[in-house]
Amino acid sequence: IEPSDVSLDDSSKKFFKKILNSSKLMGELVEMSKGMVVKNRNDILTQTPTKKSLPFLLGNCMTRYSYHYNKYAEYEKLDIIGGTRDLSKHTTIPRLLIRRTGSNLCVTYSDKQELIESTIYILRSEKINLKFLLGLLNSKLLSFYLSKRLVTNQQGFPQVLMGQLEQLPIISANEKNKNEIAKLADQLLKLNEEKTNAKLQTKIEQMDSKINYCESRINEIVYQLY
Repeated sequence: IEPSDVSLDDSSKKFFKKILNSSKLMGELVEMSKGMVVKNRNDILTQTPTKKSLPFLLGNCMTRYSYHYNKYAEYEKLDIIGGTRDLSKHTTIPRLLIRRTGSNLCVTYSDKQELIESTIYILRSEKINLKFLLGLLNSKLLSFYLSKRLVTNQQGFPQVLMGQLEQLPIISANEKNKNEIAKLADQLLKLNEEKTNAKLQTKIEQMDSKINYCESRINEIVYQLY
């Protein structure tokens, strides 16, 4: 892809070209699929699990480094009319989950079997450390790149297309940087989970402070890498 966006100034075009030249496109490193479109979804999903059901994740159930669910479904009872029908693509773990709507990247990690709805993309890879990739994708730099180069319909209802995600530049890093980003991403997953369960305001503020530190550190390393 040539940096040809007319809204970019020359220095931005050079910057984007440099990023592309030193990276691999994400599509070369990962396998992606879209969640499922279910007919009459609200009639079939339940709020309590059964022996045969799995959690059912919607796009509004996830934020960066975190997700929750309160809906369940039995795969055999679903009338899947679009997206990914193959059960193994929904249940193979670990994987990253990427929200389709919005102009910023919103990514989290899952090592539990769940059914995924079509406003979420499922990403798997054996070629790259998923927690390292999680840190990269949630960084400010890649959201900036996406919003300036790739996102469509920013004025209306912005969404990220799978083809655009496949074009994201993924830098190769040395083991030290890779491990540090992966470790920070792992901390962010744990901190966000702790924050969700925290009741005291002082505890929530402590979590926020630690989350901000980890995110800032990832952004710092990512800027240095690119």
